[in-house]
Amino acid sequence: MSLKVLFPIIFLLIISVNPVYGGEIALTSGLVYDMNPLWSPEGSAIAFTRKTDTNGNGKIDFWEDENSIWTMNADGSELHQVFGPDKDVGLLEWSPQSDKLLIAGGKFFAVIDLEGRTLRKIVNSRRITYLNPTWSPDEEYLLFAIRRSDKISLWKMETASFLESTAQYISNSEEYEVLLEGLSEYSIFPRWSPDGRYIAFTLGEGIAGVNSLWVMNADGSEKREVLPTNIEKLEVDNGILSDQLSWSPEEAIVAVVTQGAGMHGIVLIDVEFNDLEVFTEIENYFEPIFSPDNEYLAYVDIKVESKEGKVEQKSEIWYLDQDKSRYRVSSGFGSDSNPAWSPDSTKLAFAKEYEGTSHIYISDIVNED
Repeated sequence: MSLKVLFPIIFLLIISVNPVYGGEIALTSGLVYDMNPLWSPEGSAIAFTRKTDTNGNGKIDFWEDENSIWTMNADGSELHQVFGPDKDVGLLEWSPQSDKLLIAGGKFFAVIDLEGRTLRKIVNSRRITYLNPTWSPDEEYLLFAIRRSDKISLWKMETASFLESTAQYISNSEEYEVLLEGLSEYSIFPRWSPDGRYIAFTLGEGIAGVNSLWVMNADGSEKREVLPTNIEKLEVDNGILSDQLSWSPEEAIVAVVTQGAGMHGIVLIDVEFNDLEVFTEIENYFEPIFSPDNEYLAYVDIKVESKEGKVEQKSEIWYLDQDKSRYRVSSGFGSDSNPAWSPDSTKLAFAKEYEGTSHIYISDIVNED
């Protein structure tokens, strides 16, 4: 049974609760702040971003210490730094063949190999800013946005052609295809559908602003808005979060996070039909991600509590199964985020923050009462 059968078009979570977790295992440790774990598509490695005490003051300063990119085996062994330190680097994506990494920061994006060699690095200029690169599912293309003169465009370029040059800019002589151009919005965040037929993208003000969801064919044709910024039926008045978009691996379904009236809810939308159906209102659910076998949907549940006059925020990793039951993955110790599925859908990796540090954990999936 697929999630499309379980949820006809759209849902806001959730039905029954089973607070069972699979026993989390720490893969990293020490005075570090590890984030954004990603399993390699072939399953043997995990890549992640790391902050270290580059200021030498005996603690992690989230806004001042620099980032780096690391890889390790899926059991935590053979930890290896492949890029950095660099204050700007943040975005991280495996190549579909698991032999390269696509990384990006506020001033550049680059393709590197697993030994840390830079295959090509594109650097922003005073006139051009490159944004949110991503690979096509077959690795044949790179998709990235360009902001120039307060206008945004979306370009598609063959990966082989991109890697033929070592230039730190994209020249007019290189072959690329402009899928969208002249958009007045501040930000665009694109993601390819797993079958390569569609490109979904958020368009608007960026991570903290108001954004809408759009979809088009992979060649740039038939662009259409599928979730506007103001959705009366969902009681959403601030659109969706720009960087929290996940495709179902089997159907044309996209999960996004809506925002409005103090509520953040996960919504599934079938982009081929555009129908809306509300099941249950929820609060403070983030980072939806489908399992590769399409049987589960993991997400982050943020709880806000007031204790002794102080507001405390804590997050946990949960997932939804085919019976509309949800299960807690993390133990409740610390604050958890950035869930990432193993390719066989049996484990979740995530980041756990505690007392000024953050480490990478993994947990088995348990769906028994």
